[in-house]
Amino acid sequence: LIKRMNSRHTTTSSYHPQSNGTAERFNKTFITKLAKMLSGDLSKWSEIIEPARFAYNTTPISSLKASPFKILYGRDVYDFRIEEMVGKESCHNKTLEDIDRVRKELVKQAKERRKRKLLH
Repeated sequence: LIKRMNSRHTTTSSYHPQSNGTAERFNKTFITKLAKMLSGDLSKWSEIIEPARFAYNTTPISSLKASPFKILYGRDVYDFRIEEMVGKESCHNKTLEDIDRVRKELVKQAKERRKRKLLH
């Protein structure tokens, strides 16, 4: 799996959080998000954990310029509540516009590749 994902496996020292900065940064961010959502009422943590996880996974990370969800699935999350607010037809039209925009960009890239191959 690691080879297929073009990634690498690294190990860290036990009981030495400085050696695993990425995980520690996630923990800090997630705990901060949980604390804000709990507003001091720790008894509700089991109700808040899933919404907090969803919020983290769908919030863009500045260094990655995308949310964890978008990086994993290649698209933004579908939120049915948006459809309820603006209407199903509006969301459908937006999706069609996005598909058309991507299609046009792919056609443009294909034409450029074909042109480069003909010139070389």
